[in-house]
Amino acid sequence: MFTENTETLELNGEAYKGKFELNKWKSIEDYLKSLKQLEMRNKHTNEQIRLSSKGIDKLLHRATTNGEVYKKSLAHLPEIIENMVYISSEPNRNETKKGFDEYRRYLTRIKMDGKNYTVLSIVGKSKEGFYYDQQLFLVSGVSL
Repeated sequence: MFTENTETLELNGEAYKGKFELNKWKSIEDYLKSLKQLEMRNKHTNEQIRLSSKGIDKLLHRATTNGEVYKKSLAHLPEIIENMVYISSEPNRNETKKGFDEYRRYLTRIKMDGKNYTVLSIVGKSKEGFYYDQQLFLVSGVSL
């Protein structure tokens, strides 16, 4: 359960160094593709989550439209997936997105570069694959 006592992950804002170049799309893409081989397990639900090609495409799109902190957070995807807290799920009602049976939402508190953020992660579940997407929100003056 996500409460005011939920753990905050302290993330190193320089962790991307040696993994990818911050402002090079191809470098970020190659890093994310390398994560496709990982089987990441969420410690709260015990579910195994993998990145799919669709998930990587979505993360790359957000990386081009969001700021530097979002890109830096991508270096911590395994930690975020491991520690994210399940909050809700709903069946897929979108006729144009038939690949997933349901979408699950998770939250993670992180602190990076001295600022607090909340990561909203969305996992699409199906028998054939997984989809991972995340959004990053700056938390200022708000008690979660």
